[in-house]
Amino acid sequence: MDEYTVPTSAQPLLFSIRYIFFPALILSCLLAFKSSSWIRLLFLAWYTAHLLQGMSMRTGNSWSDYSNGSTLGGELMKTLSLLFLVNPAQDWCHRSDGNRKIANRPWWQRIYWCFCAAYTMRGVGWNFQVPGVPSPSRMNRYMFLACAVLRVVVSYLLLDAAQCLMQVIPFFNDPEPDASMRSYSYRVQVFYTVVCFSVPYGSIRFYYYLGAFFAVLTGYSSQEDWPSVFGSWADACSVRNIWGKTWHQMFRRQYSSIGKAVAKRLGAPPGSISSFIVQLFAAFLVSGIMHLFGDYTIGLKHIGVTLPFFVLQPFAILFEEFFFFGLVCLKVDKHIFSLPTPIKRCFGYLWTLVWFTYSSSWYIDPIAQAKFGRNAILPFSVIRFFQL
Repeated sequence: MDEYTVPTSAQPLLFSIRYIFFPALILSCLLAFKSSSWIRLLFLAWYTAHLLQGMSMRTGNSWSDYSNGSTLGGELMKTLSLLFLVNPAQDWCHRSDGNRKIANRPWWQRIYWCFCAAYTMRGVGWNFQVPGVPSPSRMNRYMFLACAVLRVVVSYLLLDAAQCLMQVIPFFNDPEPDASMRSYSYRVQVFYTVVCFSVPYGSIRFYYYLGAFFAVLTGYSSQEDWPSVFGSWADACSVRNIWGKTWHQMFRRQYSSIGKAVAKRLGAPPGSISSFIVQLFAAFLVSGIMHLFGDYTIGLKHIGVTLPFFVLQPFAILFEEFFFFGLVCLKVDKHIFSLPTPIKRCFGYLWTLVWFTYSSSWYIDPIAQAKFGRNAILPFSVIRFFQL
């Protein structure tokens, strides 16, 4: 296998069926039939062992391995939340349910309903829809399909550009031992950060809009069910907004449920500052643990190398909450002055850029040391084709 080969198309499909779809079907049955706690514990034990087996499989491509590991880690966190922290059949409902109770439906409808609830990650159209999801599309069906195709193409080209750059930049494909992007100029650090984070950004957009296109084309769902997967970059004037509005919200539901459970266990009153802080740190810790499974797929020595990036984010959010609160409500001689909104936003954009450029080193350096730049992200490069 040469350095730019990718796994065949059959491998990801079989992997998804075996380690994502099949366990999700069993999980849906357990939720639909309100299985007892001990049965859920047995399933969780089997499921954990099953996922660890999946994480031990290798494709020979670092990007695919890391994506598989992180995805399975996210599946484990989601399953834990659905089994023990929420009660979907009792507490959740879809806008199409009306007054019909899920318990009164045929068994196969209950399983399908639970399966949809589990895999509607942002809860679009459900009563548990997470905050920060962009407004539903107002385009008609044909305009939406055309826009989805355009977004798929743009996302593919973005991924193509990112992989071509990483394959020619020595820092990503042939780094010096223990090299850090902080040893480069600030402009280069910003460039490396943009290139590296273009991969998850482009990948999520590509698969999301590809799924949206086929779902709306076949009439399985309407365009209102597919709001933009990312928020507006104009909102990225704070670290909190980056994670809460601009970045995707795919895992926010399970992170929130775990965070609330931890805060309740620690005795933090709901709605209090202490509860907010506990939930904040718990959510990012769970996110770090999810990516830790991705670390495992690229080698035992890499386990936990990306964890500091996620653990540090709550500190930045708390800092900006207190610091910018002081800028907004600056009290002088019993008078409260507020900085003009444009100035506050400029400060916010600058702070956010500096923070992410600095903290991203804990995420990008391990990727570079694992020589991700030697592997292809896509099976076919449009850019390389036109360079020939």
